[in-house]
Amino acid sequence: MLTIDDVSPDWTEAEAKLLPAALEAKNWEAVRDAVFTVSKAPENAYRRFLLGYACFKSSDHLGAVAALMGLESEVPLMAHWVRYLRGQSMFALGRLQDAEADLAAIGTGSPLYRWAQYHLGDVYLALGKDSQAALAWERSGRTDAETISKRAAAMKSSGQSSDAMSLLKKAYYRTASAGRKAYKAALDALGFGAEAQQETAADLLEQAQALLDAHMNVDAEKAAGALVDSKSPDVRCKALLIRGLARQKLRKHKLALEDFGPLIEGCSQWVNRDRALFLAIRSSYRGGFNDKGEALAITLKTDHPDATFNDDVALMRARTALGGGKTKLAMEILDDSLKRWPDGDMADESRWLLAWSAYRGKEFKVALQALKDGAQFAQNIDYRSRFAYWEGRTLQKLKREKEAKKVYEQTVLAFPLKYHAWLALSRLADMRRGGKVNAVLDGLLKNQPRGQQFLTVADVTQLDQGAMGRALWLCKAGLPHLAENELGTSTGDSVDSMWLSTWILNLSGSYTKSHRAAMNLIHEGQPYWPNSDSLGYYKLSYPRPHYPVVQAAAKESEIEEALIYGVMRQESAFVTGIESRANAIGLMQLIMPTAKSMAKRLKLTATPQTLRTPEVNVRLGSQYLAVLLARFKLPILAIPGYNAGGGAIGKHLKNNPGLPLDEFVETIGAQETRNYARKVFESYAAYRFLYNEGNDRFTRVDFNPKSPPH
Repeated sequence: MLTIDDVSPDWTEAEAKLLPAALEAKNWEAVRDAVFTVSKAPENAYRRFLLGYACFKSSDHLGAVAALMGLESEVPLMAHWVRYLRGQSMFALGRLQDAEADLAAIGTGSPLYRWAQYHLGDVYLALGKDSQAALAWERSGRTDAETISKRAAAMKSSGQSSDAMSLLKKAYYRTASAGRKAYKAALDALGFGAEAQQETAADLLEQAQALLDAHMNVDAEKAAGALVDSKSPDVRCKALLIRGLARQKLRKHKLALEDFGPLIEGCSQWVNRDRALFLAIRSSYRGGFNDKGEALAITLKTDHPDATFNDDVALMRARTALGGGKTKLAMEILDDSLKRWPDGDMADESRWLLAWSAYRGKEFKVALQALKDGAQFAQNIDYRSRFAYWEGRTLQKLKREKEAKKVYEQTVLAFPLKYHAWLALSRLADMRRGGKVNAVLDGLLKNQPRGQQFLTVADVTQLDQGAMGRALWLCKAGLPHLAENELGTSTGDSVDSMWLSTWILNLSGSYTKSHRAAMNLIHEGQPYWPNSDSLGYYKLSYPRPHYPVVQAAAKESEIEEALIYGVMRQESAFVTGIESRANAIGLMQLIMPTAKSMAKRLKLTATPQTLRTPEVNVRLGSQYLAVLLARFKLPILAIPGYNAGGGAIGKHLKNNPGLPLDEFVETIGAQETRNYARKVFESYAAYRFLYNEGNDRFTRVDFNPKSPPH
């Protein structure tokens, strides 16, 4: 069993006073000075490497070379790291042959290989080996404007002018952002300006596609529109496809249909006809042209019965029918879809919608069979748990209470900490007439497996070799953030090694990778509700980065830390400066109007820059959650309000008075908000269970509150 001590540096008392804070702040000059001051001339390999790295990061390249010299022989496991750092310092000192020797020695099996090749390109260029420089930059795999421009210049210098111009032109037309200016400047600087201006239709198509891929849809529509009258059917068809997609994204569905029509009729040689039909069907339904969508759907089903788009279209048709109050028609469409494409990628959703349509239509026997079928065939754990819970609810509707109780119990045990497990627990507590969730859960978990001790590793040989050994070595050197370079989300074939990798990623601060990897490992293994021994595995899936910030924001806004983390985990996956297509920014994904409104309450300044700082973003997001909680009283309602806006949820409540809250969530109109409500509430309940104390660990849903929120 590993503990934090196994991956922590063995600091001396003097080192412990200086190094941890400097490392936490990544103040490399302070780290360097501390190692010099405390350890003098360190003989310990961990300290030598730390010193070399700190010298390198603080541009003390002479010190880095001195500290790292010969270390690859003493610690062969870390040879590629030693050579990588020393090679760059050698280059900075002008010792080009030494730099070449170090960087070229890093093989393709090293995770540092591509970075080494990138820096080796600079070394070769300085040595006058232009063709080798170009090859090194190509092997680096980097596609940024600076690298591509340097590579093209080296290619031209070594007599590959035509290839250099082709490389730059291709990059220029495949770029939609400001990077185009850099490529244009490189073309001009290399004397290719006039020749490069001879645009071909293929070049312009590349540009239109790049604009579409970058979601610059207005520009993509215009760029593709210039090509739709081309005499070349290849160019014309591809331009129609790009323009149609741009118009669809811009919600110009009538115009999009004008582009998709010719694709269906005369472009099958260049564009997949089944895809063109699907796109036209989607614009038909989204644009309100339901009769046209229905006709095109029949064409797709008849002409392309094996197309993977068919079950997607069946869902569109069924949802449209349901929206028009035609429940029976929707069920017929879904039943036919499942008979024709039982293994389609939308089969789980089709089975769910069929079951839900029957449930809402009070055809409970039909719903029960659909739910049982769904539970049998579903591969996704979220669908499996949903089918299981609603099977229990349907049995209750049929007055089969004993069977319902058994199904709820099975749901709790089969899907630990999942959204529908908490709903099932709450239903079981209700069945006991005032029973408590914790008492119900304790009763169910008697004699149940609770997971192995955290963190247990059966094969200890992996701890001192390969990627895992290098990652652990870097942790012991005080540099866990470098371990991420050695680890993906898993290493090796054993579950132990994958958990160990996940733990190290967590320690290095790579929470996005670590929590997703942990979640996958939990779902792939045998289900269990964790106890104090095994809690650590689940905590990797539900980490608490920026805890002091969250703790302070929770206290200020008078809401639970668990709710803040539940939202943060879903919104940003803990990526501090992330920005969405809708221009939502930061950990809590705030749009500017909401951020400014909350900032006014807290006397803060909300700008795109301040929203990228946890201290501001979390405070504003927490304040918005507090506003929603004050209005709706319950987290299960405040959560979808955070996604769709309080107005949308308030309207839904007004239109569905008295609806049990589990049904309320399932009847939220926007699929994105429904999924969001389930996921965030699940995370909220999990954080409470993992980190709270006593009865505060348990989350109970009040399905029919006595004072209905509004």
